[in-house]
Amino acid sequence: MYVRQGHRVVDGEMADDTMRENTMLKTENLSLRQRVRALQETVESMTARNAQLQADRDRLTLTSSSADGNTRYHGVE
Repeated sequence: MYVRQGHRVVDGEMADDTMRENTMLKTENLSLRQRVRALQETVESMTARNAQLQADRDRLTLTSSSADGNTRYHGVE
């Protein structure tokens, strides 16, 4: 690299290395973005499933409390 009229000039080999590295980083970035998207979908799915399981548990707790003649709600800790 050398300076000519106040501008840095990069020789051809350095530019090729930089372009190659930039391409590799872009590819890695794309791959990581896809992985993050997949993980976000997994988290959303598991959150929905957890909410459904908690609702089912609460419903069963209410049902069993009512069947026992106990009208008061007993939440499961």
